Amino acid sequence: SHEVDPWADLWQMQPGPSQSNGSVHPRAFAHERALEGKYWRGRLRKRGHCFFLLLEHWVRHVPAMVGVQPGETIDWKSLPGFPQLIKAFLLETKQRPVHVWPESMRSCVCALVQHNRQLTQVFARILLARISANHLRPTVAALKQLAQLMDVTADEPLPLTFDFELLLQPLRQTVRSQHFKVGACALIFVYNHVDKLGEPSRLEMLQWLHSRFAWFGLHWSRVVRSIFLHIVVMKVLHHDPQALSAVPRRHTPDIGLQ
Repeated sequence: SHEVDPWADLWQMQPGPSQSNGSVHPRAFAHERALEGKYWRGRLRKRGHCFFLLLEHWVRHVPAMVGVQPGETIDWKSLPGFPQLIKAFLLETKQRPVHVWPESMRSCVCALVQHNRQLTQVFARILLARISANHLRPTVAALKQLAQLMDVTADEPLPLTFDFELLLQPLRQTVRSQHFKVGACALIFVYNHVDKLGEPSRLEMLQWLHSRFAWFGLHWSRVVRSIFLHIVVMKVLHHDPQALSAVPRRHTPDIGLQ
């Protein structure tokens, strides 16, 4: 007899209508058999690729299921199952080295932040804790994932509770790394995302770089010097405040709560 994969039963088989003789349709029977089995529970319990895919699609599906209207937000804490799912996912992000995160895990992080902005600082803390001035692979992976989060949240201000110093302090330490590739990667991140920080965080970061102009401008690495001078020319000399005024990155006292 043909052996059927229980996981395929769960995700591909959809319940069909009953047959005219009253018996259960084979597709419905296969679907119910898969749900009653333990195979799919075992796969999800491993908190691997299948778990990440399930959580991502579930998070994207929730707004449609609860009927969220434009301008409304979801009380994620009150959703059945969400506290358990996010706790399991956060454990994986803390236990796994960031440079070996699978693509499904990276995509799930972006989906979670896109639909629940309060998680931005949570994931930022986890990623920034992996940055090291002396280790290239985890630093590059963490900055790459952090850059994706910055892109996901670029369409609106970050939450009022977001601590910008949490981001700026590790960047200052990393760009001064004696490992020129680590410093170059941090400078590239600054070049790509400093405008998204908004004032006064943007100005604080650029002033800090300016105070160390000689260190970066006379750096022995041509790569570090080149990136730093690109920041000077493009982000300072050719800076256009009007182009960035549409979406302020940091709430100021005269901006009401969103």
